Amino acid sequence: MTDRPQPPNPQDPKRTGHLWLDMAVALSALLISVTSIFVAYNSNQSMERLTRASSWPFLQLGSGNSSDDGTPELAFGVSNVGTGPARVYAFHVEVDGRPLPPRAHLLTELLEACCAQEFAAASARAGGKVAAMGSDMSQPVGRHFLAPNSEILALRWPRTPANEALWRALDDARQSGRITMSACYCSVFDDCWIAHSDSFPPETVRSCPNESPRSGRTAASP
Repeated sequence: MTDRPQPPNPQDPKRTGHLWLDMAVALSALLISVTSIFVAYNSNQSMERLTRASSWPFLQLGSGNSSDDGTPELAFGVSNVGTGPARVYAFHVEVDGRPLPPRAHLLTELLEACCAQEFAAASARAGGKVAAMGSDMSQPVGRHFLAPNSEILALRWPRTPANEALWRALDDARQSGRITMSACYCSVFDDCWIAHSDSFPPETVRSCPNESPRSGRTAASP
């Protein structure tokens, strides 16, 4: 039984009978295929970068000595000025480069670290530490989900006639750069950074440590 000739595959490039021309056609088809793959890959990469950019958190840490209405008030906080939410894993405050206990009363620890003599004198005059400080408002910053264009104030301490001398001592320490803050946070894509109040921009880390006030200076956990 004789074999019948197979019909040509319509997907195969047509042959012209000229070797050099057939090779040019084949190479052109290969080049078009490679270019298509390259364009598709770059388009995918661009879309991924665009998606990450639209979900990019950026934390700024700062402090001030007056409220929005001009009332004298010391405040220390974190704001998210990025385009995506931030998962804040850790927040630390340091005085003269030494971290404060993370779960203690922040104002008390700040005053004892920066202004021990003034704090002791004010407490003696007022009859105790609580009376010397007056009222303050504080909240934990670590383990928070911070939406874009929102902020968390770790501490708010209004100035009063009773605590004015102590308030000014803490403000002097703040303005002289003795008090610094740091926060470790991640995006929804698990890209992570540590922001410092005394440096810019935030530094990239592989992940957020549980208890480490500095990364790079004390490396983050892998």
